[in-house]
Amino acid sequence: MSTSKVDPRARSKGVAERLPPLHPARQELVNISSLTSAVVARARVRALRTLCRRSGDAILVAQLDLLLARSSRHRDRPDIECEICGKAAERYLRTRENPAVCREHSSLLARTRDMRAIGVMLRDPSLEFLGALVNHASAIRLQLDDKSDPNALGVLWPRLLAEQRSMLSIWRSCCDPYPDLTYPTDHYPITSTLWEVVSAAARARDAEASARNGRAGGRPRNQKQEQEIRRLAKHGLTQKEIAARLGTAQCQVSRVLRRVL
Repeated sequence: MSTSKVDPRARSKGVAERLPPLHPARQELVNISSLTSAVVARARVRALRTLCRRSGDAILVAQLDLLLARSSRHRDRPDIECEICGKAAERYLRTRENPAVCREHSSLLARTRDMRAIGVMLRDPSLEFLGALVNHASAIRLQLDDKSDPNALGVLWPRLLAEQRSMLSIWRSCCDPYPDLTYPTDHYPITSTLWEVVSAAARARDAEASARNGRAGGRPRNQKQEQEIRRLAKHGLTQKEIAARLGTAQCQVSRVLRRVL
């Protein structure tokens, strides 16, 4: 699917839940939230908005306008969170696992970069990360005998990794809220809390690598990547397309091509 337009499915169910139970538009909004195509969802929202405008329901018209707007900052809390960082999701991606993503992670480059950081943490979780899983009402706590001990989760972790097929599915299981109503899960944003731990660790690694490269006289050139950049450029790909395919920055592609031209 195109990632250049807003996806109303991520927020249409929330609008439906705020309507009276017998409101004629309620079921249509629920149906829109479960569609497989964002294009069809946008068309259905526009058609519903036209009907509401004809009937004089100005309040619902305004809510439907917000479903088609890019910004979701009018909401204090998103109906659906980005599965990577926990921000308000604006669309679903048409991939095998069909994740909901925010505007930033609609970009392939941003997703590749941040899923790489998540993968590093999941393969070798820090005590801070395990502690966040235990302390922020994650559903993983259900598998622990001692639900307050991060070390117990560390023992269980290899089995959790073996049971999942991809890094995204492991990350999803980490962000699943604890199914106990005694925990106020609305006040425990698990995805954003875990993402803060992951992103802080990634920034620390980058800073350490920069300092190490500086002491060594600069970052070593990636000869294999440079060869692939030249090969793709010869096949007519743009710098932006090459950067997205290789998971690197466009300025890096530009620097490599300037050296060979």
